[in-house]
Amino acid sequence: MLKKDFPTHKSTCDLIKLTCKDCKFMYKRSEANTKHTENICLKKQIKRLKHESKETKREIEKLNSQLTQIHKLRKQDLYLDLR
Repeated sequence: MLKKDFPTHKSTCDLIKLTCKDCKFMYKRSEANTKHTENICLKKQIKRLKHESKETKREIEKLNSQLTQIHKLRKQDLYLDLR
């Protein structure tokens, strides 16, 4: 293959792997109509977002727990200062 033909080949070859920017799924160009349909892409995005949401929720719970501990310690310090 000539160097000048490479961009054309890369944009048309069915064996080139692509990665969807929305769902991060890798597929061959030839599989776009079967393995990466709009519905599949949306399902993968929802699954990824659910996972991210769970991770965020865990992080929030962890931070809330830490904040509760800080408040308890401050209350104890205030109580001891008032004695």
